[in-house]
Amino acid sequence: MSTAPDPFTALKAARREGRLLRFTVDWWSLAYLCAASALFIVHWHLPTTEPLLVVIACAMAYGAGCIQHDHAHLPMWRSPTCNLLTSCWIALIRGDGPWSWLPTHVGNHHRYANHRGDWTLTWRTGEGMHLGNWVLYTLIGVVLYVGGALRYLARSLWRRPAHGLACLLQVVVVATFITVAWFADSERAWWLIVVPWLFGVIAMVATGYVQHHLTDADSPWRHSRDFTGRLNNLLHFNHGYHSVHHVDRALHWSEWPAAHALVADQRDSALDERSLPRFLVRTFLLAPFVHLLQRLRPRLRSPS
Repeated sequence: MSTAPDPFTALKAARREGRLLRFTVDWWSLAYLCAASALFIVHWHLPTTEPLLVVIACAMAYGAGCIQHDHAHLPMWRSPTCNLLTSCWIALIRGDGPWSWLPTHVGNHHRYANHRGDWTLTWRTGEGMHLGNWVLYTLIGVVLYVGGALRYLARSLWRRPAHGLACLLQVVVVATFITVAWFADSERAWWLIVVPWLFGVIAMVATGYVQHHLTDADSPWRHSRDFTGRLNNLLHFNHGYHSVHHVDRALHWSEWPAAHALVADQRDSALDERSLPRFLVRTFLLAPFVHLLQRLRPRLRSPS
């Protein structure tokens, strides 16, 4: 039985791999984690909690979630010990370790890809793409994410003790960190740690909705919406290029823009958006007012 040629063969052949890091470009991921850690340390030692720094910490928790996703798919290091230590580091910034992506994303979302059985099924809350459905989807998605991760942890401890203990270690590191911080300064721990953790998880689940809703889940190239703006992809490790990641999970995040360009003629350009924030504002804030004005216009024009 013949199979379709891999459109990314040449791209993979041109990879530059390192001795310690599997992909040398992941030094950027490590630099990002260093910056997020430095922000927390500096902010913790300031005399007051600065709202702007809390906002930046929330944004960086989202970026760390992108690193978490990538590390779950393709662990950064060739050394298992280094991978585990990096997972614990990511967990401190995110509130949950990369292990939680294994059942919820790698094992579920990629398997069902917005079909029945996908915990992040966007059609669950209705076909309309509006703020109410988005919020409801996100709330349900977070609950399913947490529940799926906890079931996976319990099952791993029973069936694969070594792997389960590695996952549990990340949970213990996070629990110890927040416990110590809470007793040291509960108000600061809330704003500097818990709020960024919550934002990172909620925002990541919410992003999945706009990536997949009102796309063709049965099409090999129209199943995802892509956000191609440079700044968004610079800060979020090319996570705007979602289609090619679903097509080939073996691609590294640094290869997604080139892969996206390689298959441009097979994709629907209508699903390409430049800016994620602009899309959110247009879809969830402006669109309802535009729709309302369109409905009111005939009444406004009619004679009294």
